[in-house]
Amino acid sequence: SGYIVIIPVYLLHVLLLTTVVVRSGRPVWPILCMAGALFGLYEAYITKVVWYPVWLEESGEQPLLHLANVAWIETAMLILWWHPLMAFVLPLIVAEACLTASRSVWQGMPSWIREHGSRPVAFLLAGGIIGVAGLTAAGPTELEVTFLSVVGTAGVLAGLTWFWRRIVQGHRYTLHQLLPEGKEIGAVAIVLLAYYLFFGLLIRRHVEPGFAGHAAVGVLYLLFGGLLVMGLRHALRTDSPPSRNGAPIRFIGQLAVGYIIAVVAWEILFAGVSSVDPALGSVMALLAFIANMFGGALIGVIVYAAATATILRYPKAKAEAALMRMDV
Repeated sequence: SGYIVIIPVYLLHVLLLTTVVVRSGRPVWPILCMAGALFGLYEAYITKVVWYPVWLEESGEQPLLHLANVAWIETAMLILWWHPLMAFVLPLIVAEACLTASRSVWQGMPSWIREHGSRPVAFLLAGGIIGVAGLTAAGPTELEVTFLSVVGTAGVLAGLTWFWRRIVQGHRYTLHQLLPEGKEIGAVAIVLLAYYLFFGLLIRRHVEPGFAGHAAVGVLYLLFGGLLVMGLRHALRTDSPPSRNGAPIRFIGQLAVGYIIAVVAWEILFAGVSSVDPALGSVMALLAFIANMFGGALIGVIVYAAATATILRYPKAKAEAALMRMDV
């Protein structure tokens, strides 16, 4: 299912949404957040997780906060935290830094991230949080499996990066140059829509909600889509020339080291506790899963509240910038 559903769905979303944001000249973090939320909403009409998470269905449990047929805690974690960060913004920063000459997404990050990108402690910790969050979301795993997964994924990505650089033979394209344009954008959109229609009718039809569930998801689409359009219309352009700034590479490296350390430490601790007391190990895994779920949801709500407030200030900032140009 990964090769047929997950990889194409992720790839198509990233291509389409990145093209919309980057070609507008406004890849700033509030706008990227809204695009990431629209990405995450595939968990409604393709996987149906927004209405009834797979892991709860398998265990026969119900969502903790289930209103209008939407599992709100799980939805907030996935749409406001997991997908925007893990599946959209971080991969874009990594890909642009490793494969292109531009740094447009990195330049659109909050100033406190860009200015402190060379200070390792905070980002080592952030990488550790991401690593443990990923493990606890996936459930308990064996140390050997985790090690092989991390090393295997890193090896594949390193190999693809090397292959790409061999192909371009020293020519460093910008992210803007590599994105679809013209009819290519339409083709990506049509294929993505076909995925929604086909797999939306094929996957987990038995958990589809009534009118209230569809209306709630429609409101989310209107909210995030409306804020995205507003941001694209009113945010000041952030076009920047190609840069070989090493800050995003340091940032990525710090996240990666923190991630690896935390994953290995967690697996060793979990294996040790489980070998001594399996029941305590199960409680430990459950508490970590709950902390990941509620912590991710809370962080997502805070980040999106800040992003929304920033976008709502864009029209005023744009008007003030226009007045300053007139005065000059």
